[in-house]
Amino acid sequence: MNTIAQYESLSGLLTTMISAAEKGDWDQVAGMETNFKPIIDQIRSTSNEERLSDDERRQKIQVIKQILRDDARLRELANPWMAQLQDVMQQTRKGRDAIQAYDNR
Repeated sequence: MNTIAQYESLSGLLTTMISAAEKGDWDQVAGMETNFKPIIDQIRSTSNEERLSDDERRQKIQVIKQILRDDARLRELANPWMAQLQDVMQQTRKGRDAIQAYDNR
């Protein structure tokens, strides 16, 4: 697989993750995160070896820009969910601390 196809694969994965995030399916988003590393490893191993034409280089740049936009969108969608998760964890911690305080009496 050439470098551009690898970047397009990464872009497609992000598009699918955004769709799942917009539906609130964070389990699917988390499950797809494991697919990132193999693609990134492929890109790292082949990107320095491959010579691209000017048109291919422009296409690669456009795909990378789309990846960056999609990554920003995914983070934007994840921030409220992460804040909610942090609140739940904090409440759980407070409850645990209260139980321990009463148990120590």
